[in-house]
Amino acid sequence: MDEYVPIQFEFQYRHGVGLSQLKSPNSWWFRGGDTSFTEWLDTGLRDPVWDVIRKKGPVAFDVAEEFV
Repeated sequence: MDEYVPIQFEFQYRHGVGLSQLKSPNSWWFRGGDTSFTEWLDTGLRDPVWDVIRKKGPVAFDVAEEFV
């Protein structure tokens, strides 16, 4: 039986014009899948959200774990 433990890291920012214009994608990576971890990470790091939040400071950070 396969078991997955999703871990979510969430930085929270004050809402503003820059953030409201961005989409809210979810991205999953699975060991043994078609996409290497490096490719998956590179795609996430190219997301336009980084240009917006790089200029802001987070107001909170949360880590959540869910057993599936």
